[in-house]
Amino acid sequence: MDTVAGERERRSLLPLLLNPVLRTDIVMGKWLAVAAFSCAGLIVTWLHFRSFCRRPPCCLKLPVLFPLALLAAAFDVLISTWCRSIKEAHTYLSFLVFLPMLAGMLAVFVPRAFAAWGWVVPILGQQIALAGQMSPWQACMLFGATVLAAVLALFAAGNRLERDDVVYGS
Repeated sequence: MDTVAGERERRSLLPLLLNPVLRTDIVMGKWLAVAAFSCAGLIVTWLHFRSFCRRPPCCLKLPVLFPLALLAAAFDVLISTWCRSIKEAHTYLSFLVFLPMLAGMLAVFVPRAFAAWGWVVPILGQQIALAGQMSPWQACMLFGATVLAAVLALFAAGNRLERDDVVYGS
């Protein structure tokens, strides 16, 4: 939340953007910082599951979950470009938390409705993979689709930083 919205609120975004660096490089740097913490949280959670459960539910699913952490970080940076303050970013990101919950409920209550195509949709596909209903080929396709969605979100965030109303906060 603090990546762009907090800097706009503290008025430190404009001096950062005045440096002779591409705005996409700034977005990538912010995304890498957020993604590092997302991936670290995923690894710590995975290690706790492995140490406390005899048969952890997601031992082999870690490669499918990593792109989801990258996608979450990309959406965090993208949403923070729309917000003018940290409070506003917090409000929008708290609504974004409902998306994985909705995907999880749909995967549990209506599993056959998404059997043909749900495995390639980010978030929904990860829910299906955690349920153990995915082949290695489908997992590779899900990996690619999630990484593509993260790249598109980062591209959109970079384009948002090119706009004057985002930089100056009019």
